[in-house]
Amino acid sequence: MQKKRRALIFIANGLGMAIDHIQYDIKIGIRYGIEKLEEKEKKCIEEFLSCPATTKLETLLENEQSNDLAYLNMISMVTGMIKKTSGDKKNALISDSLILLSDSINKFIFYVAKSFNKSEDGQCDKYNLFADFANNLAKYIYNNGAHVVTTNYDDLLYRYFLKTDIKLDNGNKIKIMQGRRDRTYLADGFGQELNRDKLNKMKLNIYDSYPNVGWYLHLHGSSRFYSKYGSGIVNKKDFGDYDEAYVPHVILNHFDLKKFQINVNPLLNRYFCIFKEVLKTTDVLYILGYSGSDSHINDAIKEDMNKKGKIIIINREADKERMNKKFWEDKLKLLNFELIYPQSILDFNDW
Repeated sequence: MQKKRRALIFIANGLGMAIDHIQYDIKIGIRYGIEKLEEKEKKCIEEFLSCPATTKLETLLENEQSNDLAYLNMISMVTGMIKKTSGDKKNALISDSLILLSDSINKFIFYVAKSFNKSEDGQCDKYNLFADFANNLAKYIYNNGAHVVTTNYDDLLYRYFLKTDIKLDNGNKIKIMQGRRDRTYLADGFGQELNRDKLNKMKLNIYDSYPNVGWYLHLHGSSRFYSKYGSGIVNKKDFGDYDEAYVPHVILNHFDLKKFQINVNPLLNRYFCIFKEVLKTTDVLYILGYSGSDSHINDAIKEDMNKKGKIIIINREADKERMNKKFWEDKLKLLNFELIYPQSILDFNDW
C-alpha cells in the first residue's frame, strides 16, 4: 500500500550526546581534527589566524560562534572555487602557501566530522538503548511513512539502517536506498557518483518516482561525501583517511554563516531545498535533540512548515527549565507545538 510521507523526523546532535556525551561533543571533534594535522599544517593555520603563542589552536576553534571558523571556511571555499575553475592547470592566484592552508583546513574539517564516526557499533554502554530506539523508529517509518533529516555528522541511524537487518513485525526490512529501485523506504538521493546536472534533476517530491520512499537528508553534510576538484563529482564512500584530491562536504561554521555555506555547495543546497519542500506537506514534525541555534533551520520551519502541521519537540529532562515554551516560541515564532522531556532522548518512543 502506498504510504503518505507526512511525518518529518529531524534529529540533531542530542541523539549522539545521549549515547556518549564525550565522543559526540563538538569540542572533542575539533581537538581530534587538530591532532590529525601535521605540524606544518597546524602551524600554517595558526599563522593565518595570528594565534598567540600562549593560546592553543583548539581554544580558538572550539566555539561555533567564533569568527575564526568563519575565516577558515571562507579561505577553503574561495580556494576551492579557483581550483575547480582551473582544473589541473596552475593558477597564478593560488600560491603554494595558500594551497597548503586550504588543504590543511579541509583536512581539519574532514577529521572533525570523521571523529563522530570513529567508534564501532556496540563500543559504548548505551548502544543497546540506541538499538532499541532505532528499531522503534524503523517500525514507525515502515508503518506510517516518514522523512528523516539529520544535522549531526555522525551516521548512527544511517549506518544502522544501511547495514543492520532490522526485524520488523511482518518480517520486512528498512534500509537506505542508494540509487536503486529496490523496495526500500529511505533514500539519500544518489548512489556512488552524482554530478551537478544529476543534482539539479533530483526531484523535490520523491514520490513522483518512488511512492514508497522517503528522504534521508544529511543537512549539514558528512565525512562520507567528497567532491573531486575539476569534475564536480560527489562520491560517497566508507570512511578512510583524508585525501587532498577531494574536498569534504561538511558544515562546520559560525551559526550565522551556515546558510551561506549551504547556498554555495550544490549538494547541501539541494538537500536544503528538499527539506523546505518536505516541510510544506508535513503533518507532524518531530524535533529531537536540537539546540535551536541554527537560524537557517529555524527560518525554514517558520516559513515553510505546513500551517496545519503539528510540531513535537523532544529534549532531555535536564534541559526542561532552559528550553521551555518561551524559549521555543522565541526561536520558531510558532504556537502549535508540544514539548516532551524524557530523561534521555533514547527513552522517547511515543511516535
